[in-house]
Order: sequence, then structure tokens, then C-alpha cells
Amino acid sequence: MIGYIKFRDDTGEVLGAFRVVTANDVPLEAGESVMMHDDPLSVDQLGSYVWGGELLPRPELPAVVSATEAPADDTAACTISGLPDPVVVKIDGEPHTITGGVLELTSPVAATYRLEVTHWPYLDWSCDINFTEPAA
Repeated sequence: MIGYIKFRDDTGEVLGAFRVVTANDVPLEAGESVMMHDDPLSVDQLGSYVWGGELLPRPELPAVVSATEAPADDTAACTISGLPDPVVVKIDGEPHTITGGVLELTSPVAATYRLEVTHWPYLDWSCDINFTEPAA
């Protein structure tokens, strides 16, 4: 038996791991390919992708959060930089397209906002930003 990894041609997303007699035994659909791998069942299928014929770890999103807490005064901002350009950031589940790689978040009311980014090939990223009652 020979080990194979099945992946999407356009993104490199790993779709499965197989131990079969030949590559022809791996079920493929249009836009999918296989590559040999010594131990395909050990591959982290969610944390890896194929690029340039190599199996690579998916990179972490290079987002930098200036602060995770700020006063809720509608002027104090928490800045998230290092985002892909463009990127969709979900704020409490609502999608917002961000351009320029930077998101500045302010709030007029005390609240905690959940930010989430799913942007291939980066690993999914999330953080909570807490806006607190301003000091009197």
C-alpha cells in the first residue's frame, strides 16, 4: 500500500488521506489531485495545505491587536493590523469587508465584540474586544 494526500488544485486544501495500491484508487473529482506521502494518516488535514508540490503547515494570520480592552466612549479605538487586503472580518457574526489591512473598532456602549477571520490559507483567527464603561 502507498500513502497519498488528496488536495484541491486551486487552494491546496487537504481533502483526505489514503493508503491504496495506486494513485488511481484515490477517488478524484475535477480540480483535485494527489501527492504521495509516507504517512498520510498522520497529516493534520485542517492545519496543512499543499503548495508548489509540498505539504506545508497553514500559517497563522499575522494580525496584531493593539488592545483587547478600551473605554466605551466612541473615540477610544482597538486597532487590528496585519490583516490580508481585502479580508472579511465577522464582528459578532456579521461580515464586514476590510480593505487596507487595518480595522479600527470603537464603541459608544459597553460591550464585548467577537472578531473572526477565515481567510485561506491562514488558520482561522478570532479574538474578543471588550469595551468597558468609561471612568467617571
